[in-house]
Amino acid sequence: MTQSIEVLTLSAMQHLAEVGFLASEMGLSDQAVTIFSGLAKIRPEQPHSGINLALVYARYDKADEAIELLQFLQKKFPDNQMVMSVLGVCLVQQEKPGALALLDQVLSRQTDTDAMNVARSCYDLAKQQQASREHKTPTEGLQFFRHYNHQI
Repeated sequence: MTQSIEVLTLSAMQHLAEVGFLASEMGLSDQAVTIFSGLAKIRPEQPHSGINLALVYARYDKADEAIELLQFLQKKFPDNQMVMSVLGVCLVQQEKPGALALLDQVLSRQTDTDAMNVARSCYDLAKQQQASREHKTPTEGLQFFRHYNHQI
């Protein structure tokens, strides 16, 4: 009997997650946040609902909240490849450092195909951003003004 209740609960949670995704896609961000927050409270031992909540935050221009939540999840689930991948993607989208290391880690472990696909989606962009940060000089932003002053 306990096993059938657990299966029913899992099935109900999957359906609720689908409703959360639909709410997000329809622009009902508050409802999506409520659904995924509730699911995360029901199953705190799993990162999936937290990842989904972070995706809702990211979708609705709350990238800092998404990154903060994913960093919390990374500490709680340090071996979860999907947490690393989604955090890496969010960092890339916000042009923040640390993305390339996370994505490299996921791709080098080769243990979660879905997480690897997510990591690959932004890997090249993360490499470009990293190279740009490494080659930038402190005065690079002033070059335009120097050029402009020479024309006066």
